[in-house]
Order: sequence, then C-alpha cells, then structure tokens
Amino acid sequence: MSVKAIADSVELSLRRYVKEPSVVVEVAEYHSRPIYLMGQFRTPGVYYMDRPMTFLQGITLGTGSIPPPTCAACASFGTRRSPRWTSTP
Repeated sequence: MSVKAIADSVELSLRRYVKEPSVVVEVAEYHSRPIYLMGQFRTPGVYYMDRPMTFLQGITLGTGSIPPPTCAACASFGTRRSPRWTSTP
C-alpha cells in the first residue's frame, strides 16, 4: 500500500467525524532487505537500506575497496622460488 493510499483511507474514515479532514502520512522508517557486502571492502558486513537506492549507492556503503596487494606484499606470502601470487607486468 502506498503512502498516498494510506492517507486517502484515513481521510475517508475521518469524514464521519470531521467536515474536511486533512491527513499527512510520512514514512518514519524503511524495513527492507539486507545488503551483504563481502570481499574486499574496507567495511564489509550487513547493511539495511533506509531508503530506496541504486546498486552503486548500495556498494558505496562498504566505504571503498581494499587495494590489491603490491609485489612486495606478494613476496611475503611465499618464497622467492615459489610465490603464491605473482604480479602481471
């Protein structure tokens, strides 16, 4: 049910008691599906939409991504002869 439909319904009900009722309905809180941000986000976790939002706005809740490892970081995960990760030129 939309906000306008609720306002119209309440207004119609009040017409029995008030000559020209004026009703305003506002959404105090949205309860929507959760957004799960997993992976290389600075703040991964579960977020709940407090308003309608686009995909880009949703992933922005993770406050950016963690940069990929540098070559120096790659070397620390393995040996020089058999690194686990290698960088591409």
